[in-house]
Amino acid sequence: MQMSQPILGQQPVTTSPPPDDSPVPVSPSVPNADFELDHSWALTQTGMLLQQLTIALKHDAIEPSILASDWRTQFAPIDPDYSVTLSGRSPIWLHLAIHCQLPEVPLCASYDPRYGGSIITRCTDPEFMPGQILSVQPSPHPDPTALAPAIAIVGPPDSGKSVFSHALRRALLDRGQSVLLQRANWDGEGNFIHELPDGCDPEIFKAEHKRGMSDRFFGHHADDIQALRHNQDFVLVDFGGMIQPEKQPLLDVCTHYIIVSSNPEKTADWHNFCQHAGLQPIAELSTVLDTIETRHSDDPYLRYTSGHWKIGQAPPIPQTLLQRLLVLEHTQIPSSIGSTDRTSMSTTTSANHPSPIELQLIPHATRDGLAYQHLRICLTSQDGLVEPSDLIGLRLPSELNPAQGVVLEGRAPIWVYAYLVHECHATAWVGCFDPRQQGAIVVETHTRQTQVGAVLPIDLPTTS
Repeated sequence: MQMSQPILGQQPVTTSPPPDDSPVPVSPSVPNADFELDHSWALTQTGMLLQQLTIALKHDAIEPSILASDWRTQFAPIDPDYSVTLSGRSPIWLHLAIHCQLPEVPLCASYDPRYGGSIITRCTDPEFMPGQILSVQPSPHPDPTALAPAIAIVGPPDSGKSVFSHALRRALLDRGQSVLLQRANWDGEGNFIHELPDGCDPEIFKAEHKRGMSDRFFGHHADDIQALRHNQDFVLVDFGGMIQPEKQPLLDVCTHYIIVSSNPEKTADWHNFCQHAGLQPIAELSTVLDTIETRHSDDPYLRYTSGHWKIGQAPPIPQTLLQRLLVLEHTQIPSSIGSTDRTSMSTTTSANHPSPIELQLIPHATRDGLAYQHLRICLTSQDGLVEPSDLIGLRLPSELNPAQGVVLEGRAPIWVYAYLVHECHATAWVGCFDPRQQGAIVVETHTRQTQVGAVLPIDLPTTS
């Protein structure tokens, strides 16, 4: 069996043809109004040949209705004899719909830049198992030791840091930069919170996903940040609102900081906290409730006042700030923090370390009266952290009825969803809940009850 992994922000690795010396399929992506699937070949570190599919969105306003189009023509270059790994920034429902179209390949995997590899989500060869991490041979790079800037977004609570971080991420993406936002706190907030439709209460979702701190929490996030610095143009880090010595691992892997503060009395404390660790200041943003933007000074760092930094009401990121970020150079300083080789993580289960992934099956129905089974993904660990090896031994509830459809819901990595969508393949249809759509997007169906791309209106069930 063959497999591979894409490296975000780099050109895919092109390899020699398959062993039978037949030509490697070279086909341009089929034009699509919303996205393209780029097909390439790569070798794993162990020398296996695999296919890389990279999702390239043509715009952000992508809707589930595109799944009812002829987008499957883009699978023409895929060789069913070779395994596939999928990467690229996209809505989770598009990622899952593509996975559902790959049932014949020997192995499917989802790329996760935080692990520097692809997580196996389905395989037919007993040599491999879901949860295993695959690495490809690195592509040629003039300086493979270069690390992207990691920018800490810091400041006291209730200052608008999360809203600012999301807006800054969007502004950098709009300028063609590869950037990931690592929310290194446990307040339950994700990017989707800032993209909810009018009338949705974000506090409901934040409360559901909120977790606590553990001894491994900040070290785990430091590993994520350091891994991301190898394959992104920028890494943004939401520090949360408390100055804590436990956050030292985060300081060790960050290079710069931006203060977002609605409390001037606390601003100096954050400067001291970051500069003591050697981080360089980029900007100090004083946030207010008024609609205003006033620039105070440019040196030694940008200082300005701005508002109103609330969800759905964020002002644009100043061009002066973006210009300062875009000229930051990658560093050459090696770090002993976050250097864990995650591709060699244990793939064995232990009775003393049960999986923190709990699956709750809830009988439910759409607002239109279509009965289905709601499969809620719950991360039961105190800190809400999950590792690829937690997929080992994860099974669907025994009472799952294959004659009905299933909706997946809950906060979890995309590779958890990809694993579960494969496991649910035999059910009548499979969908995933998207808070932005306020419904479940159907990604696979074997019945005329619904169709791929349909948005089924549902109210999230409650559990006792």
